Amino acid sequence: MILCIFLLGAQYITFGQAGELDTGFGDGGLVIQSIAPYHDDVSAMAIQPDGKIVCVGRSHTDLVSMDFDGFVTRHLPDGLLDSSFGENGMLQLDYGSASDAFSDVKVLNDGNILICGGSTVGSNYSALMVKLSANGSYDSSFGTNGIVNDTTNGNAGFIRMHIMGDGRILTSGSNQIAPALYMINSDGSFDSTFGTNGLVPINPQFQDLKYVNAIEDQQGKFIISGATGQGAEQDGVIMRFNSDGTWTSHLAYKDGLLLPQATSLIGHLI
Repeated sequence: MILCIFLLGAQYITFGQAGELDTGFGDGGLVIQSIAPYHDDVSAMAIQPDGKIVCVGRSHTDLVSMDFDGFVTRHLPDGLLDSSFGENGMLQLDYGSASDAFSDVKVLNDGNILICGGSTVGSNYSALMVKLSANGSYDSSFGTNGIVNDTTNGNAGFIRMHIMGDGRILTSGSNQIAPALYMINSDGSFDSTFGTNGLVPINPQFQDLKYVNAIEDQQGKFIISGATGQGAEQDGVIMRFNSDGTWTSHLAYKDGLLLPQATSLIGHLI
């Protein structure tokens, strides 16, 4: 078993089963990979069946403009960059007028790679999803030349993805700053059977919901989790949606205690 920990500056550390650094990985169990001239952040990773490691995040390219670019790297099981991917194992991707960042990555059954995040387009931040082939080139069968960039919903972004059994992509994110769910078909189009044109805003009483994650349960419904509140006063929230995006129920935690379902929890949560 290998446990990877990602730190500021694109540092990758692996530990063996005994909790000691795995000296067979990188330099004594540590890989420090420079992407841009300034600092780099790794947001997520995925392990391929062959043991290769795909990492995504953002790289700080300009101290004056505070510009970020999204990046993808792929490493061999020993931590070295995989030269068969992108440009010597790395891709630095710039889509918007200013900052771009990737927050999640999934390796699909066919070996293709799906990444998501956000991109600044004009004065808005738009949701961004990219599908790459196994060698790092764009998959032109997805979206527009491999890219889905949702500029129609104002300030929006993708945070986490869950790949459905039928290939659709359930994505948690934001819409007009508030949390939202998206359903995207395997070809990159929005699923019109889910919510309104593939978009479901999360219950208005949880406008400050963050750290949103989504999974599918055995009944085909979607379980959403996150935190609501500000600063140290944050409480856990669990919600369930039907397969068409309609809301069914929610639970919340306050001071470590599970609150019962109610028609309105806002008085307990804030």
